[in-house]
Amino acid sequence: NPTRNKYTPEIPKGDYKTLKYKIKSGDNLGYISEWYGVGLSTLRYWNNIYGNKIRVGQKLTVYVPGSKYEQLKAVDQMSFAQKQRMIGKSTARKGDGSPQKAGNNILASGEYIYYTVKSGDNLWEIARKYPGTSNQDIMRINGMKSSSLKPGQRIKIKPKDG
Repeated sequence: NPTRNKYTPEIPKGDYKTLKYKIKSGDNLGYISEWYGVGLSTLRYWNNIYGNKIRVGQKLTVYVPGSKYEQLKAVDQMSFAQKQRMIGKSTARKGDGSPQKAGNNILASGEYIYYTVKSGDNLWEIARKYPGTSNQDIMRINGMKSSSLKPGQRIKIKPKDG
């Protein structure tokens, strides 16, 4: 498609300002969209991203309301824990031996993330939250014979760096 190379995102109408965010290890588009308060599909559109593939060091363009610019311009320099606290979610730290409640019902322990299934969840949507992870990966890791889930069920996820 010849127009794909000339893609330039449109700045939203109204009082919006442009910010840049540099991808850090462990980031995913879901986190970034939450930190800036923008929709996931909007973030993808602004950055010409198809799917969930991002790489460390890649710079994303984010448009924020002028009223939130001062607060959100610091996001790029914050630690993961600071960003999660900013949106009212606690963080999980690897290596301290104590899994802690984290945002989105996720617990970290060793190499795996533990996700507690909520009503309405399906494997495809859960896998989309973790770049490089497929619903088949989740089924295999958890020894699941079918893709059916029950609210409250705890599943293991092994995220890959995107």
